[in-house]
Amino acid sequence: MRLRAESVPGVEQVSRIVSCKELFAGLVLLGFANGISERVILSVPVDGFVGAVLRSFDISVLVWAGCAIGVAFMLRGPLQPANRSDMAVAACAGAACVAPIPQLSWLALSAAAIYLVQRSERASFLHRGAWNLPRHDGSHVLGTADLCDAAPAVSPRHLMFRKRSD
Repeated sequence: MRLRAESVPGVEQVSRIVSCKELFAGLVLLGFANGISERVILSVPVDGFVGAVLRSFDISVLVWAGCAIGVAFMLRGPLQPANRSDMAVAACAGAACVAPIPQLSWLALSAAAIYLVQRSERASFLHRGAWNLPRHDGSHVLGTADLCDAAPAVSPRHLMFRKRSD
């Protein structure tokens, strides 16, 4: 017997309440919080709370900026309801993000970002936000979407910058 999304109570109601951008922005914040938790827990006893905050918990400012820019971009776009595949991806990634393994959160964020890059239109804020998320290892290189108005693609043949149409 196959379980269909229409038969699961609440899926349609949730998609009416939460938009796609809000769903994934919340997922990013949850995954980011769990992903940095290990560093926060390790740096506070060594440096004290104030020292750890001033040292940004030994996390690069680019990782913090990548998360903030990614979430800000995600929340800028137009409202569109979350579909069933959005809910399924968010549920799987959310389950990985609540596990007490910080590395699993980074992996889930990477998977969600890949899904969003594939799902969204190339010039949309959701697409740009996904490119700015921290990578699976917690490191981050600021996306070229912010710096050059050009987003790199996933496959090697698309690694060149896209040209602006004037």
